[in-house]
Amino acid sequence: MIGKILRVKLREVWKHEALDFTTWLEENVDVLNDALDLTLVNVDHDAQVELYIDADHDSGEGNKAIFDQLKAQKEKVEQEFGDPLEWDALEGKRACRIRKVIPIAGWQDEDRWPEAHEAMTDAMINLERALRPHLKQLNVVKA
Repeated sequence: MIGKILRVKLREVWKHEALDFTTWLEENVDVLNDALDLTLVNVDHDAQVELYIDADHDSGEGNKAIFDQLKAQKEKVEQEFGDPLEWDALEGKRACRIRKVIPIAGWQDEDRWPEAHEAMTDAMINLERALRPHLKQLNVVKA
């Protein structure tokens, strides 16, 4: 069970980036994603954190309804997050997402991974904090 996310110095928990943290993250990213209901993504030269909205596996209309309710609070969410976010309805797809791209480094920039991981952690904490009150107030109709 994962509890509350606390800020820690990564080097105190994982002494060697490639041997400790990277392998731990690789083995546990799905557990983190499920527990946080957020997504950690790392790509070539940037990374991102996101809320991927895919609760309605049928028509996707429920996902769009959730997205629209959250987007109606965009100004408050972004103010609480502390930065603009990308609000992507993913037209033509079932899911939607709200994300923050972190252009510090991606998986090909190993020398900058510690900085990228720190930024991703900060962004994930801020995204969760900014969205949680609004998620609790969603008006979701269950079929």
